[in-house]
Amino acid sequence: MSRQLQRTLALAGILVISLLLAFPLRDAMYEMVVVPIAYVWWLLGLWYHSVHQSIWWIVALVVVLLVLSRSLRSTGRVRERVRLETRPVVGQV
Repeated sequence: MSRQLQRTLALAGILVISLLLAFPLRDAMYEMVVVPIAYVWWLLGLWYHSVHQSIWWIVALVVVLLVLSRSLRSTGRVRERVRLETRPVVGQV
């Protein structure tokens, strides 16, 4: 079998197994994945709304200035050109 066919069959098998397990495990996935993610999202929203907007603007300005200074800063290293040694041409040119 070719490598592409093996990869396709493996992905199809994984998809079939995941579909077979999705229905019986939906309650467990809801409790173990969806609820904690929703809780963290809710906490982040509370934290975001509790901080004054001027502080968010200052944080955004600092991040922009850091990115700008990092992109404008020279690394101090100058790359030297590497010359490749070429062999002389043998025969008709």
